[in-house]
Order: sequence, then structure tokens, then C-alpha cells
Amino acid sequence: AQRDMGPVVFEKTSAAGGPSGPSGGMCRQHYADSAIVDMAKWGCEFLADMKARTGVQSGYSMSGYVVVGGPERETAIRGVSETMRARGVAAELCDADRIFELGPRLNADDLSIGCYEPTGGHAQPLFVGHGFVRAAADGWSDRGTVASFVAGGLLLAAFGLTETRAEQPITPLHLFASRQRSGAY
Repeated sequence: AQRDMGPVVFEKTSAAGGPSGPSGGMCRQHYADSAIVDMAKWGCEFLADMKARTGVQSGYSMSGYVVVGGPERETAIRGVSETMRARGVAAELCDADRIFELGPRLNADDLSIGCYEPTGGHAQPLFVGHGFVRAAADGWSDRGTVASFVAGGLLLAAFGLTETRAEQPITPLHLFASRQRSGAY
């Protein structure tokens, strides 16, 4: 959008029309590190209120998020729950009955503890992709554009840091060492 030129976006079909378009953008605040909890909390709040802040809808759905485990995970889950509550995140410790109530299709027989985060949810990557297109049209220094990139960067950093520390990461980061795999993501 510089020098009186309109933005040009190259995509096969549409903005975020590739592999990231149909994915689900999970938003959670369930982290052991208080700094990451703070960043994730801010990011979730931003995505929930993105339309008012930027004029672009994020598609945020507050569907909740629950982490569950057996007796061997109780200490870790309790610790994370305490950290979350200390940072102002709504977090409810759950027994097996409550876990089953939250997810009736779950087999909760081996589960003894859960931590439910009612403000967790997911955003729509397609809508966030639209935000990039809008940024190109409205200018990269637009307040909404800058805020969107800050939120995205903080959430990406929080995700990467958490994944490097997790015993069983959702996305093992070593997969990105392969150019073939990285290109597929």
C-alpha cells in the first residue's frame, strides 16, 4: 500500500485458502509459565474483542478448554491451575465426574483430574488471514494492524516456548526441521 499502489495478494484460491484456512486456531491459557499465561490471556481477550479493536472479526468462539490426566499428572495439573488463577484466568479443577459432564463422549475411567478453562476456545484462521489482507489495504502502521501482529506474535512465541518444554507436545517442533514437512504445514 505504498507509493499509491494497491495491495496484491497471491493465494491459490483466497486469503488463507491453503492448508491453514480449514485448520482450527486453538486459543488457551493453560501454561505453567506465568509470563506465557499473561501473553495467552491477553491474546484470547484480544481475539474475543478483535472486531471492536480492529474492525475485523477473528471468529473467536469461547468453547472452553480442558486438560485431563490420571494420578501421575495430578501434581502438574494442580500447579498449572494455581498459576492460571494467580494470573487472573478462570480455571476449575475437575474430578472424573465433572470431566465426563464436560465431555460426555470421553472415557473418563482412567482420569482423576482435569483443569477446565471456560474462556478458552478457538479462532478462525481464515478470518485472521483476512486481517492480513486488510492490513495490506489499510496500511501496516494502522493501529488495528499493529495490534493484530503483536497478538499473533505473542501467541506464536507462547506456543513455541510451551511446545519446547512439554513432555508430550501437541506439535513436536523437530518436525519443522525438515523442509518437506515444514512446506506441508
